[in-house]
Amino acid sequence: MGEDDNTAAQRGRQFYTMLQDIQDAPFRGTGLLSREEIDAILKLQKKEDTSVTANIQGRESNASSAHADGPHRRPDVPRRPAQTEETLANGVGPAGQMRLEVGPYMSHVDVAVSLARGWTLNKLQSMAVLLPAVFLDERGTQLQEEEGKQHLQYVGGEGGTGKSRVIHAIKDMFRLKDGLHTLLVTGASGNAAALIGGVTLHSACNIGFEDKTEITRNISEEEKLRWKSKTMLIVDEISQVGGLTLASVDSRLRLYRDDAHRPFGGIPIVIFFGDFFQFDPVRQTSLLLSEPREHSKQRPESLAKHVAAHKLFLQFTTVVMLREQVRTAGCARLRGFLRRLRNGQQTELDFQRLYRRLYNQASQPSFADGLRAVTPLNQDRWDLNMAAIVQWARAQSKHISIFVAKHDTKAGKRLRVEELCDVLRYGDDSQLPTPGLFFYAQGMPVVVTRNQLTGLKLVNGAPFKAVDIFPDLACGTIALASDVTLHLGPPAAVLLQSDDIADLAVPGLPKGTLLIKSKTVVIPDSMRGKNSRSRSKPGFQLVTHRTGPLCTPAFAMTDQKSQGKQFSEVLLNLKGVYGSSSETRPSFMSLYVQLSRAERWEGLYLFRRPARGDFIEPKNVLGRQMRDGVYKLERLGGETRLRFEHDYRHESWFRDWDAIAESTSVTEVDEEDDTSLWCESEDDESES
Repeated sequence: MGEDDNTAAQRGRQFYTMLQDIQDAPFRGTGLLSREEIDAILKLQKKEDTSVTANIQGRESNASSAHADGPHRRPDVPRRPAQTEETLANGVGPAGQMRLEVGPYMSHVDVAVSLARGWTLNKLQSMAVLLPAVFLDERGTQLQEEEGKQHLQYVGGEGGTGKSRVIHAIKDMFRLKDGLHTLLVTGASGNAAALIGGVTLHSACNIGFEDKTEITRNISEEEKLRWKSKTMLIVDEISQVGGLTLASVDSRLRLYRDDAHRPFGGIPIVIFFGDFFQFDPVRQTSLLLSEPREHSKQRPESLAKHVAAHKLFLQFTTVVMLREQVRTAGCARLRGFLRRLRNGQQTELDFQRLYRRLYNQASQPSFADGLRAVTPLNQDRWDLNMAAIVQWARAQSKHISIFVAKHDTKAGKRLRVEELCDVLRYGDDSQLPTPGLFFYAQGMPVVVTRNQLTGLKLVNGAPFKAVDIFPDLACGTIALASDVTLHLGPPAAVLLQSDDIADLAVPGLPKGTLLIKSKTVVIPDSMRGKNSRSRSKPGFQLVTHRTGPLCTPAFAMTDQKSQGKQFSEVLLNLKGVYGSSSETRPSFMSLYVQLSRAERWEGLYLFRRPARGDFIEPKNVLGRQMRDGVYKLERLGGETRLRFEHDYRHESWFRDWDAIAESTSVTEVDEEDDTSLWCESEDDESES
């Protein structure tokens, strides 16, 4: 073997330092971080997260900000706080572009009307902000009195109608009135919370996830005082909150606020946001349903909790249903298609048009061009991501590094070759957050697989770019090709970048980045066959732990993880996940969520042609009970608007609201126009 061959066989520090230079990586010229430096940076990240989370929850924190002026500051370098979103003077609206001067005696309603202009809200969005503003002004100093009136509001509408925009406008209202510490913004999941600058509902209320035992501890008087000072609680993605979770939240808040008689301990304003056409809560039942579908299998106490939570949700009679679709505003064809599908009114023409969207690899966009894939099946996702990274990396002239996860076995027993292959082929899923094989290429999209730093938006489902990697140099390497290296162990750490944290500067890291370290996770008993209710996964009987990064490539994702995301070019796998046949009918939720990820009709592609039974024979629609629940919310939305217009038409500010446009963009096309749009490009699509 020549000298060059020996160098290629063992690719260590020198090789990866060279790669950083060639690929203009963030740590170019600095080299690989040591384990000590990685651990020091992780401590600073944790400290900053604690500070940010405390600020969101209205708690005092002694942690100083980890923001700094520039990249590559080592952990011992002095730093000064950077200006964050919450410290900007009076900038409101998207990116704080509009300045609003607020006097000490300006009412919440006056601020809300001004914010409607700053955020360019439409009429219904403005009403969703004005309703709590009116309540705050009317109650005044009586807001926190015992047995006082509460304002319980639900804001709904399909994805892309601007629910998050309303939340940000409400946050601006509280900030401008110097009351941000009295507002608590939460999300049903880590990603939902991060997108709106909040915390998870579970962490805020100190409850466990899914069916796990709730955390119990003594409640300090300081914590009680903090909760008693809250005037508004916001919960985003309420469709993902099950009855058991809401019952736990209600019970915990009654305890925190020393108010056992009123919902949520008497918090004056509680607002739920969400769309019940998204996926149901994991292992729980939607709040729209009066009882679980298989209620006979429920434990009596669980059934009672769900029934109580459903009755609690029924008290949210102030409803605003947003209607203006912004995400697909530029594509009337897709907008009309999704509207009919959502209403259970899909047509034969819709099916024929969908049937023609079969993906043609030779003539249509590839992963190298920005294509993304959505599938309900994890195995498909794993295979697609590995193929996509190779395709994307070679198109971008990026080196490919493949890291093998470390697996611990019972009593140190060795796995047979076939068992090891099965274990390595098994990627990440909801039970196991790190993949057996982690494919890396600089700049590739990744998604975080477990909540880690909620305040810094490093949460389950959050999208990032992987911009640098730090191999564990103690592990061996094998040169599979000039542009591919196999590492016989997990990376020490991965550097992630996101525009959502562009202003964050952790000492020792480039601005707008975070570091995640490979973690050791326990293999669940169900995967090892230790649970009598489930069979073991092939090869996992002896495996006790897996070590690897808590992120995974995001060229392909599951339909569950795709919620809230939008793509200009997207490849969909419209198939079911249950049953022995590979051609099982997709659930309505999966069908609707996948199809609504597209931004335009021309960017929507299918893995396979849909069967008639998938879509139209019989029509694939939302379940009757869920549909009835949504229709009831629609009726309440109409009643709320009529009541709003009747009660406040004589107020001085009402004229300003009345002048706001119903829509801020394109007008919906009617059925006749929509049909003509289908016919215009019939010949064009048939060619593809």
